Amino acid sequence: MLRTLLASSNYISIKSARFGGYSAFLPPPLLFSSLFAAGRAEPPTLLLDRVYPLCYLCFTLSSIDQVTKYMTKRDKNLYTVEEVAGQLQFHPQTVLEYIRSGTLRAVRLGKGYRITQEAFEEFLKDRETSKNIYAITEAKNRIDNVLSEGEFKNRPSLLLSAVFLPEVKVKNIFSHKEGSKNVIELLEQPPVFRQYGWDLQTLDRARPVLGDFLEVKNGERKTIRVYRNGQVIAAGLADEEFLGWAMEKFNVEGENSINGMAVAEFISNFCVFVNEILGFLDSKPSSIMFYLRINNPSNKKLTFRSLVGQWHIPDKKGADVRFVKKEQQIGYDLDNKTQFNPAGTSAKIWAEYCYVFGFREEEIPYLKEENGIIVIDFEVFKKQK
Repeated sequence: MLRTLLASSNYISIKSARFGGYSAFLPPPLLFSSLFAAGRAEPPTLLLDRVYPLCYLCFTLSSIDQVTKYMTKRDKNLYTVEEVAGQLQFHPQTVLEYIRSGTLRAVRLGKGYRITQEAFEEFLKDRETSKNIYAITEAKNRIDNVLSEGEFKNRPSLLLSAVFLPEVKVKNIFSHKEGSKNVIELLEQPPVFRQYGWDLQTLDRARPVLGDFLEVKNGERKTIRVYRNGQVIAAGLADEEFLGWAMEKFNVEGENSINGMAVAEFISNFCVFVNEILGFLDSKPSSIMFYLRINNPSNKKLTFRSLVGQWHIPDKKGADVRFVKKEQQIGYDLDNKTQFNPAGTSAKIWAEYCYVFGFREEEIPYLKEENGIIVIDFEVFKKQK
């Protein structure tokens, strides 16, 4: 007795209990012509009307369960919309929107979709790239925002920034619990090499701003920010108020002298601070993007002077330069075996600064080799009084 007919778009499967579950796959025309020839069937319409109630005849556009089982055997990494949503922590409807827009490739099966491992990994890669691009764009907007405020928009300044990729979060950024390490305490009492050096100290009270970041200031001289996604910004005036301290008497009309040691120490303190921030992130980033921005809105001639030897006899080194804005980017990759090296990273940023003034690598001061790596010699700052 005919038990089941399973019809696809091209074939109909016949299963008979009488012959031990024998199965045959025939094109629909061939099936019906065979039945007519045997005198056992009427035209297709009558066949459906009379046989279906008795023999549990089923016609479907596709046997979704069978196709799914077959595809799963062929590719075990085949995901449903719900499974992808669970892995991404999205609502299933969000995943469907990605599929319909073409952002996430998927195969249509009946009323649902299946996503291959390859398509899923491709989506993750593209999404990660997009997120990183957005994070970098947002970071640059924040840099512009800092340099548009107060005296930074009118006077020479130096800004440093660190952006963690992929995006992370600072744990309990606005919390200040007594007896436990926290970001607020780190901002108010940052690590320093010496007393009265060129560092990130401000003597200010850290406060949340617009629910986006913590900020401390030292008048118009310095601004330090830590954002919820871990981005760190440290900006300081690059004239006699801070990074050009003790250099003003060497200036000629229209010139602004920058204290080389001040810049090197400020960069070094910044990198040590970033290393501390790593301990407050909710996950380890795979890379850190550093930004060095030299701002000179009045287009003054900038002169590099280096404090070596006697305190009040700085050496004029490198070339005098003129520009309104100069920006350099330095990437630092992290993996499970790589620890962040503040001294080595400080050396890279410091070198980029010196290159702007025409220094060759061997002419850059305050560097040394340590375990095969070029680093800034922190001892130079500690010995200064």
